[in-house]
Amino acid sequence: MSHMTLDDRVYIQEGLDNNLNPNLISKKIGKSHSTVIREIEKHRVFKGKRYEGAKAPCLHKDSCIIYGLCDKKYCKSPCRNCHGCVNICPEYFPKQCSKLEASPHVCNGCQKQDSCTFERYYYIASYAHNVYMDTLISSREGINQSPETLQDLDELVSPLLKKGQSIAHVLANHSADINCSHSTIYRYVNAGVITARNGDLPRKVRYKPRKTEDTYKLTKEEKLAVLTRSYERFKRYMEEHPDTDVVEMDTVVGPVGTKKVLLTLLFRSCNLMLAILLKEKTQREVIIALNNLCEQLGIELFKQLFPVLLTDYTEENTMPKFLVCA
Repeated sequence: MSHMTLDDRVYIQEGLDNNLNPNLISKKIGKSHSTVIREIEKHRVFKGKRYEGAKAPCLHKDSCIIYGLCDKKYCKSPCRNCHGCVNICPEYFPKQCSKLEASPHVCNGCQKQDSCTFERYYYIASYAHNVYMDTLISSREGINQSPETLQDLDELVSPLLKKGQSIAHVLANHSADINCSHSTIYRYVNAGVITARNGDLPRKVRYKPRKTEDTYKLTKEEKLAVLTRSYERFKRYMEEHPDTDVVEMDTVVGPVGTKKVLLTLLFRSCNLMLAILLKEKTQREVIIALNNLCEQLGIELFKQLFPVLLTDYTEENTMPKFLVCA
């Protein structure tokens, strides 16, 4: 099963805000009910109480018969009818919110948020996705070993490699005692994590280093922008706003030997095409061209003329597939 996308999380939040049953939400995004519940409970955000000092109603309020807690001599009403009883009653025990006690344990869609005195938990799609991306990236960084297990691995593998044995031979004879793969041990040796070095691997020193492409790597913000501007998201947006004009953006590469390109803007509604000359095919040049166009037209007119920009995505320019300007 594929990982949950930002679009999936946005739909979960929208469904919770509209009090949809998690079963309906799971069917809509094509995930299991348990997956949706785990996602909500794992990434819900604690917001505390609505204001400092707020106290939840007493658990015994409906059956309480205590009188005379305050200084009012002639008061014959039970103290439970007074809002201040929670501050002075020695038998006060806070009640738990019934909405939070039931699955999925969040306050999204609650009709009593303006007067709520309970502790609040919310599911927020952007926060959940940021936490997920941070976890995904951090899980692929560093060494996935505790100091103790790494030391045990070093004490077992390094002496054998220094004797001339290959990594494959070591794994074949000690697979039950080694908790990582063949390629992982190669990386540990290459990074100097264990005592053995590349010189202890006779065959490796014969190979030339592999060429690595100097490609641009997306930042976390750019990755999130790409995820929030998928083509599926565009189709859903157009279904909700069918009368919105769409402007298709693309680049036309010049002849061989020149870096200059044309940035084309095609208005679907009237088949009008604008072409802007760029110095080179980079994200920076595209941003400069759009910013200049926005300055000349003014922000309000720019939003009217370019409510939705639709473009493709490549690793070179890291541009999103569509951009809502209005």
